[in-house]
Amino acid sequence: MSITSNNLSWLGSILAAIVGFFLRVIYDNIKKYLGNRLKIMNCYFLENKYIPEAPFKTKPFRYIFFKQFRLHNSTSMYIDRFKIVFYFGVNATVINKNNHCKAGTDLYRFELSKPNEVVCIIEKFNIEDEIVFEFKVEELNEIHEYSVNEHESKGFLIKVIDIRKPLKPIPSKKVSRIEIVNIHK
Repeated sequence: MSITSNNLSWLGSILAAIVGFFLRVIYDNIKKYLGNRLKIMNCYFLENKYIPEAPFKTKPFRYIFFKQFRLHNSTSMYIDRFKIVFYFGVNATVINKNNHCKAGTDLYRFELSKPNEVVCIIEKFNIEDEIVFEFKVEELNEIHEYSVNEHESKGFLIKVIDIRKPLKPIPSKKVSRIEIVNIHK
């Protein structure tokens, strides 16, 4: 049996198809592994100021804190709709809340499910967009807790990064929602 050029081209085509098949399987597995990883969205804790208030005869002394967070879409994906939840201490009460971004002020809706919990519905959150959230929180004592989570996970986690200015640090403790509930039972 002699090998002709026609047989060699036929054999080369089969070998190219087999190599192409294996390269495609490797590529699909790498893409599947990298594509299904959980993305990280950064939320920066910018400010935590104590707002002094003079005590009145009818009201006891209150600790009011101004808290500011900046949510940055660092996930490299467009997110159509999701909810972000801000938890504060069990004895805390959210007095005032607002948000602003490059498109305007108070564009995103807030839901208050509990006095110490704020849920914000964010729609059409593009890549590299940022939203600044500002809260006035009343607390019964100086120790205050906070937690920021996503409500309906869309393939990402929110990571809180504390970048407060080091002028007069107020002691804060970041806890999970489970710890806040269990501490005060």
